[in-house]
Amino acid sequence: MSNNPQNEEQIEAQLPEAAPQEKPPLSYRHLTLGLLLLVYIMNFLDRQLLSILLEPIKQEFELNDTQLGLLGGIAFAIFYVTFGLPIGRLADRYNRTTILAVCMALWSVMTVLCGYAVNFITLMLARIGVAVGEAGGSPPSHSIISDLYPAEQRGTVLSVYSLGIPIGSMIALIGGGWLADTFDWRTAFIILGIPGLIYALVFKLMATEPPRGYHSPKVNPEMPSISETLSFMVGQKSFLQLGVAAGLHALAGYGLALYFPAFLVRHHEITLTEAGLISGILAGTAGGLATFAGGFVADRMAKRTGNPKWYLLIPAYSSIVACPLMVATYLSNDLTLAILLYIIPSLVGSMYLGPTFTLGQNLSGTRMRALASSILLFILNIIGLGLGPLVAGILSDSFRIWLDVDATRGLQLSLVVMALVYLWSALHYFLALRHLPGDLETAKAQG
Repeated sequence: MSNNPQNEEQIEAQLPEAAPQEKPPLSYRHLTLGLLLLVYIMNFLDRQLLSILLEPIKQEFELNDTQLGLLGGIAFAIFYVTFGLPIGRLADRYNRTTILAVCMALWSVMTVLCGYAVNFITLMLARIGVAVGEAGGSPPSHSIISDLYPAEQRGTVLSVYSLGIPIGSMIALIGGGWLADTFDWRTAFIILGIPGLIYALVFKLMATEPPRGYHSPKVNPEMPSISETLSFMVGQKSFLQLGVAAGLHALAGYGLALYFPAFLVRHHEITLTEAGLISGILAGTAGGLATFAGGFVADRMAKRTGNPKWYLLIPAYSSIVACPLMVATYLSNDLTLAILLYIIPSLVGSMYLGPTFTLGQNLSGTRMRALASSILLFILNIIGLGLGPLVAGILSDSFRIWLDVDATRGLQLSLVVMALVYLWSALHYFLALRHLPGDLETAKAQG
């Protein structure tokens, strides 16, 4: 990329048109999307498996909630985001399907090794290995999807891809709970880690690299440097607000999701199998519907009104709706009522994913997309995945000590506080609206 100052019209005039003959056929696009969805299912299966196994791990290793938060949060997130940026850069330069296959094999092997942990430290090291592998999951996938589908379809398509989150979580929660009750928590890690290793080979044999930038009207032939990409994305003010908003939403979401099965076991005194079944079905059905609906509705509303603001309004409104119902869920002493209250926040709580990632792609240049995805994931995961479980754990232990209550009451109060963060997230989605039109034009001119 040239450093010479030029206005947007001059830059656009110099960028070559995308080659029409490179258009991927529809069957190939759908097959590739299906393969990527399976990758993401494996990704979240291995990531979320820990949440249903917290209680037996806590008992065996004699851990507190803060240590559990370290396992499920910051220890994972630091390595996830640190490796995500260079892997995203590699995905902008080299074969993305190969990168995905290698990373999937790595995180699957490390999941199996979690089952052989002998103490807190060895389990944490294995989880760090899972994080390093999973760092290479979404950036190449988002980049591939953006090359396969035009901007007006990306919200829907990225929502289909994001179904990997509820589906993978459902398998982890239901399967992990049953395996832990039937055998032990170690067996759950070992058995559920193996499918990803097998699929890594299948994916590499079936997936092929698509042409880059077909759906961009102008394609910059030069590869921007990392500093140029970072400078460009930081200059997109709506992108920064989007990252903060998504990060705060994820902070609440990851903190609540990690401890929800443990809360059910402690507060409502049910088994791991029952807790896994309840949380798994809610994650897979309500969460799955919301994940798809968010991008689909945003695409439709943006197309109908000709205004991309819906990619911000859908996440903002869903966050506002989720907050009070989530608070009521954790304050309820009746299991049936708690489940009924949890349905609606489960339905709307995941609606931010498709619109958020779609906007992140649309606000970046064609040859910046994988790295832009990595930047967004970096912000989202440091705030959300990194701090969410840790903050929830610290609050739980703090309430237990400060108020002289038992671990169950401490966790309950912690999760109520975490649910309030959804309102903070909504504020930043609204703030991003001010800069969105100009930033989208800047991204279009970038090529």
